[in-house]
Amino acid sequence: MALTSLSSFCAVNLGGLQKIQYVPITWVDKAAFRRIISSSWNWQEEIPLAEGQWMEAFSINNRKIWDEKEQKTEFGSIYSQQITGILPGMRPEVAGILQEMAGYRYIVKLESRNRKSWLIGSPDEGLEFSADGSTSEANGLNAYSISWSGNTVKRAYGYSPIL
Repeated sequence: MALTSLSSFCAVNLGGLQKIQYVPITWVDKAAFRRIISSSWNWQEEIPLAEGQWMEAFSINNRKIWDEKEQKTEFGSIYSQQITGILPGMRPEVAGILQEMAGYRYIVKLESRNRKSWLIGSPDEGLEFSADGSTSEANGLNAYSISWSGNTVKRAYGYSPIL
C-alpha cells in the first residue's frame, strides 16, 4: 500500500461497536483457510468453518469497545487487541458458558457504529476470552465484563469478503 495523506480519510466518527461476533479457532477449516487481503487492507474471503457458525455476543450498546495498541519491539511492531463488552444479569447458566468459553481461542468480527467491519485474529493468532462478574453497588449493574484479547503481528483488517 502506497503512503497517502491521512487528511483524505476524514469521515463520520461515531465511537463504539454495533456488533461482536466470534468463533473458536478450532472450528475453522484450516485446510480451506486463505489469507487474501485487498490493497485497501480488507480481508477478501469468508472464514471457512468446519463446524458450528459465528456466534454473537450481546452487550449493552454503549459498553462495547475495541482497542488496538501498537507496541514496538526489537523485532518490529506487534498490536495488542482488546475487545470488551458488558453482559447484563449474572446467572448460573451463563457462568457455566463463560467458564467453557475460557478454554478456547477465538477469531472475532466486529461492526462499528460507523458500519465498518473488522476481523481480528486468525487460526495462528487466536484471541483469549475472559469474563469477570460483579453484583455492583445498589444502583449499579449486575453484570459480567467480557473480553477477548491477544497480540497480532498486523493491524486488524477490514472485513469485506467477496470470494
